Amino acid sequence: MSANKIYSFKDLMAAKRAQAEVQESKPAPTQVPDPVPLPNSPPVPKNPPVPDSAPPQVSTPPQNTTGPQSSGRTPTVSRRPPPETTPVVEIQPLPRDAPHLRVPYAVWERLRELKPGPRVVVEEIYRAAAGWHSDECVISIPKLSLHCKLDEKQVRKYLLEVDGKYVKRLAVVNEGTDVSVRGIRFKLLLPRLATPPQKHTPPQSGTGGSPPPNKDKDLKESYKKGVNRLTPEEIQSFTATVADLLGEGYPLEEVETRFAPTMHPVDWATIRSMAQAASKRGK
Repeated sequence: MSANKIYSFKDLMAAKRAQAEVQESKPAPTQVPDPVPLPNSPPVPKNPPVPDSAPPQVSTPPQNTTGPQSSGRTPTVSRRPPPETTPVVEIQPLPRDAPHLRVPYAVWERLRELKPGPRVVVEEIYRAAAGWHSDECVISIPKLSLHCKLDEKQVRKYLLEVDGKYVKRLAVVNEGTDVSVRGIRFKLLLPRLATPPQKHTPPQSGTGGSPPPNKDKDLKESYKKGVNRLTPEEIQSFTATVADLLGEGYPLEEVETRFAPTMHPVDWATIRSMAQAASKRGK
């Protein structure tokens, strides 16, 4: 074929079609992987870096339980003590005619004026007097200390606070052979209910009603026999009472007029001397 040969348009189109068919019949070139970077050169990332975030929450599969479904919150641990398992014994009400002491509301209003210590002392004296339907009673300092659960010194202190306002200390009673009837005679300065008419035999001692006749008999016999001597415990108790009165400023003549007529002269002399000495030491 010479270089000056002239080709027709038809021949040129046929040659282009033959060249296109050859290119289509050839396989597609395979993708060559990226070259591995050298050790001294940093790798080039293809994608932008992912920001730091919290790890994904993996839900725990539900557990098979036999009880009720949990709410998901931990219950609060109770620190309160467990309830008592001892059954409460119900106290049956007493009959209407059981021995009792009726206290007017006017008395409770007066008792509210006192602190717990003086109040319990006045309540005990009120029970010993009004409980026997009387305005007076005879009770000793040791017995008041026992019933009120107070020290004898505290009882004397509280008696000084309420003397002349709620109760009145009259005299010392030490007659008779029965030590239980000895003590200080008090008079109530609080109102009490009127004595009800006696329709039956009075109850025994300590349950209300009139005093049993045996104590009245002992008191009458003691008046006939005269004044008995005090025991060492009674002398010590009366000495402390007289010393407290002297320490509060009461004159000795007034204290002697109140206590001396009901005591043996020797007992009163002993109490007076010991009380004066104790009062001086207290000053």
